[in-house]
Amino acid sequence: MTRRLWWRVTDVLPLAEHAVATRRHRTYDLQRNVDWWGDAPALIWVSRPDGDLLFSNGIPDWYDRDGTVHHARAETWIHIRTGARGNPAQVAETHGILPLKTGRYLKGRRTLLDLLRYAARHELNWFGLDPDPASEETSSRYLVSRSRADVVPPDAIWIPATVTCEAVDGASFEALIADGYHSTLGAVLARFPLPQVRRMRAILTDLNDSDTPGDYPTLTHTDQELCVYRQRYDPGEFGCHHFEEDRVDRDADGYFTVGAHWWRWTLQEPLPSANGRPEGTVPPGHLDGGAQPVAPASDSGQVDPAGLAMRWIDRHIAAHTLPPGIGSVCDVVRYVDLDAYLESIAPRTDDVRFGEDAIGQIKRDITRRLQAPGRPMCTYGTCTFAGHDHTTGQGPDGRELDGPIPMRCGHCGQPAHYDSRIADYRHDDPAAADCFLIHRP
Repeated sequence: MTRRLWWRVTDVLPLAEHAVATRRHRTYDLQRNVDWWGDAPALIWVSRPDGDLLFSNGIPDWYDRDGTVHHARAETWIHIRTGARGNPAQVAETHGILPLKTGRYLKGRRTLLDLLRYAARHELNWFGLDPDPASEETSSRYLVSRSRADVVPPDAIWIPATVTCEAVDGASFEALIADGYHSTLGAVLARFPLPQVRRMRAILTDLNDSDTPGDYPTLTHTDQELCVYRQRYDPGEFGCHHFEEDRVDRDADGYFTVGAHWWRWTLQEPLPSANGRPEGTVPPGHLDGGAQPVAPASDSGQVDPAGLAMRWIDRHIAAHTLPPGIGSVCDVVRYVDLDAYLESIAPRTDDVRFGEDAIGQIKRDITRRLQAPGRPMCTYGTCTFAGHDHTTGQGPDGRELDGPIPMRCGHCGQPAHYDSRIADYRHDDPAAADCFLIHRP
């Protein structure tokens, strides 16, 4: 749950201007309990099961083309499985009356209308509302800011994914997404490491150089802060100029939530989870709805690269680009580029990377998890991986047989197979101990 509700100023200010421009204002039954209320313009915050909305109380009503009353929806995250939203609850309906030009606790300070107009002039793009009206006494109920807080759920499990959206012309980027959550826009919540932000900036710069100004946003950033700009064409002497659309601070793990609650990030050709369902339709932190969570964050709150890599490996197993039962990093890298993946998820600047000692420890941790009891495995009669052969034409005494039989290790008797990519024999169960004949590097 967040402390504030957050709306875009560009959505809220038109509602405020409508309310102050109309001569009459709608009254509500709840207003009878507000002793200072008169016939005055206001925004009305309504909390409904489908979200938190702001309306103008001006008469005549403002209708959209589809016949619905025009409103602004608070931007937050939604838990896909339960439908729970991040917005704080409205304790009483009277807390939803937001007077624009008057109020009990103003005492000479800016009115809400003044604040919203100031925000628009100075490109403060977010309007935050404290649900507790008592916060007006300390002038903290209303907040306008270049960047919003409460961008992502604090308890989310982050998994690697490739995402895209129209704002970047369909280009794809490696990111971490909040497992089991999406935004009010229906978009995944994505965080990007600095190298991907640099690549995004270069792509958007090329798009703006070759297309009509304003069709695509532009990015500027330092190692700690990122700004999103739009171009606006002025037919007068000023030509094109930029206005700030959003500002994002680098989070504690070193990632940027570019376009969060503005752009519709979607998965690029999402891989299925281990049970065949698309990612995001299972409980957060569970690969297949089972009892074993994959936790990509350590107890200290820092990113756990080994945990992320395990989720990435399981996605490859589900997509049949890695075989089930793979039991060591040395075997994994014969199929997929694990080193490049670990580099892509490392929050870093140009001068700060995973050191060799850290990489070695991460790989040892991955191998340990790959060999944990209960990991996916394949064996004779169930394996469909093209590179595996679970049969043999020789008997235990070494003599040729009339037909193939299930393969077993000649030393320990465990079920085994031949892996053509590795060009060696492996036990079917990754938790099986190495023996004299079959051992992993």
